[in-house]
Formats: sequence, structure tokens, C-alpha cells
Amino acid sequence: MATDAELRSTIDSCKAKKERYERVKNSISSNGLDYKRDVSNMNDFIDYCEEIISLVNSDEGYHYLDRFAEKLQEDVDTMTEYRDFVRDANTSFQNLYRTLERKISTLDTQITNARNEYNEGKSFLEKLYW
Repeated sequence: MATDAELRSTIDSCKAKKERYERVKNSISSNGLDYKRDVSNMNDFIDYCEEIISLVNSDEGYHYLDRFAEKLQEDVDTMTEYRDFVRDANTSFQNLYRTLERKISTLDTQITNARNEYNEGKSFLEKLYW
């Protein structure tokens, strides 16, 4: 059985961690990164650009635009990298948000258990302060 000082220390430590986790979690949420971001517009635009590249490279008589197709392909590659980065970063933030929720829940349980153990055998008035 832990001493009262150890239990108070445990509770204070858990509360401090919980506050840090909640600050990060709230920051993620306030920036709208806790839910899946939609990249369908970017996907549609990339597909549209790739159709143009195919058309320019086809036998439609657009061969005089061959540098255009090459440049557009470079831009499409850059947009694809950007889209993938956004999607991966968003997934990471969602995972971090869920991890923080679990850790906060675990800390709440630890605080409750330590508080219950601390209050065990104490009078009603002693429990009010803690």
C-alpha cells in the first residue's frame, strides 16, 4: 500500500501529463486535424491534368505542345507528392489524436484509483479537500 505522499505525487503527476496531452489534443482539434481531410478535389484535378497530358501526347496534332506536356507532368508529379503528404500527415494527426484520447482516459482511471486509495479510511471532511 502506497503512502499518502506517494499517492498525492502520483495524482499530481498524472494530472500534469493529462493537462499536457489535453493541450496537444485541443490544438489538433482546433486546427481541424482530428478528422479525415477530403483530397478528392485534388485527385480530380490530377486526373484532369493527366487526361490533358494524354491528349497532348496523342496523335491529335498537338505535338507542337510537347514541352507543355512535359512541364505539366512535372507539375502533376509535384501535386501528387503534395496530396500524398497531406493525406499521410492528416492520418498521422488523426492517429495522434486517438492515442491522446486513450492516454487521457488511462490517466483519468489512474487518478481515480489513486484518489480512491488516498481517501480510503479518511473522514468525510478530509475527503472534501482532495
